[in-house]
Parts: sequence; structure tokens; C-alpha cells
Amino acid sequence: MDIDGVGPSIIDQLYEANLVRDYVDLFKLKHKRDRLLALDRMGTKSVDNLLKSIEAAKNRPLAQLLAALSIELVGSTASKLIMKYYTDMDSLSMTKEINLLHIDGVGPELARNLVEFFESKTGQKVISDLKFMGVNMTQPKEKSSSKQPLAGKTIVVTGTLENFKRDEIKQLITSLGGKVTGAVSKNTDLLVCGDSPGSKLNKAKSLGIEVIDEQEFRNRIN
Repeated sequence: MDIDGVGPSIIDQLYEANLVRDYVDLFKLKHKRDRLLALDRMGTKSVDNLLKSIEAAKNRPLAQLLAALSIELVGSTASKLIMKYYTDMDSLSMTKEINLLHIDGVGPELARNLVEFFESKTGQKVISDLKFMGVNMTQPKEKSSSKQPLAGKTIVVTGTLENFKRDEIKQLITSLGGKVTGAVSKNTDLLVCGDSPGSKLNKAKSLGIEVIDEQEFRNRIN
């Protein structure tokens, strides 16, 4: 997370002193002040500055936090791309591979690594511990329409889709700025139509609402 004053030499020193074993341990150091003061070249001022920098890191952008989790292939660049589409770590932790693959620059292996991390007991414990230590897990979503192709759109989904379960496409639409509703009305902007659509398709046509199939939906969000 690019914490000021926490370079490789400091990390090595903390590790050798058995003060840190993982990223979460950094945020526990405020409770180990006496042990820090006992380290070589760690006077009162140095310890105060170190703890101050670590405390400030709790409110860094989520992209920096994600990059710091040591998930294979999820570095700084990928983290910035991914966090343009998520407002908090909880929503990211529940996402599916197929949702991530709609983000330009995210490939199958990266998406799989990310989902596996959040589904693992280790990953869940890391996030839980970071929350407990007061690390920020939310951020404002960027409003750029180029990054949110469905911004401001009210969308209804009907029928059976080939590549999405219903909850997956709803989550994807929301992450891209859209709003999902269950019924077609005059306020609906778009109907995404799969196989066996039912009465929603007829109502959309009667109201002059744009209807697209799954492939066209995929084209619009890429």
C-alpha cells in the first residue's frame, strides 16, 4: 500500500523480530509500541512516525488495498481497473468470474485467482481482520459514463440467459451503473431478453421500450 516509512528493510526487521507475519499484522503494531522501541534504530520519533503512517494507510484507496493482498496477477494496474466497478470490498468479494471478465484487461486466470481468494478461508479471514482493525472497505464509485456504460439506465431482464444466472446479471448491471427492476413500465429504458421471455416482452414492445438480446447486452458493456 506504499505506506510511508515502511520499506523492505523495516519489514525485514519487523519480521525477524516476529512482529509481523502478514499484512494485517502491520495494523496491530500500535499495541506493540514497547517492542518496537526495543528494535535497533527505532527511537521514539521513528516509532511514532511509523505508527502514524500505518494509521493513515487505513484510509487509502481500495485499489491500493486490493493490490496489497498479494493475490497472484492482481497488481496495481489490475486493481485500479477492477475497483472502477466496485464501491466496496464486500461487493467485490461476492462477485463471480464472469462479471470480472467483462472488465477490459481482466483475463480468466486473474478473475479465477481473485474469486478463489475471496472464497478461501484465508482470504475471508484477512478481510475480516482488516475490517476489525478499522481499515476502510468502501469508496465512492466513479461516475464516468465511459466506465459505467449502463449509468442511469433502468433495466429489466426476462427469459433464460445462456451465460448469466439471474443474480449474476443483476449484480453486473448494478456494478456498471444501471438499476434493475422486476417489472416493465414507462420508466424502463431497456429490456434484456433471453429465451422464453413471457409477458414482459410484449409489454415492452407496447410501450416502445428498447429490447436487446444477451449478445447485444454483452457488446454494449464491453
